[in-house]
Amino acid sequence: MLLGFVFFVGVFEFLGMGLAAKIVLSLLLDLALWGFLLRHDIRRAYYRVVRRRRRDAELRARACAQRLRRVEGQNVVRTSYYF
Repeated sequence: MLLGFVFFVGVFEFLGMGLAAKIVLSLLLDLALWGFLLRHDIRRAYYRVVRRRRRDAELRARACAQRLRRVEGQNVVRTSYYF
């Protein structure tokens, strides 16, 4: 976070802005950048959990279907490979 702040201060220094404007704009941009990155990481983690739960549910359903087919005498394994 400090590195982003220093980067933005350097950019605004290059543009010749005043000290207060540099500090305020640098803080705002740095917080916006970190907020975006954090939100992106949270979203990726959420979808990873959703995919894992969906895959686990499919595996449980497939195992249940195989048990039912064995009970009915159809010892055939049917699988899908789309996940």
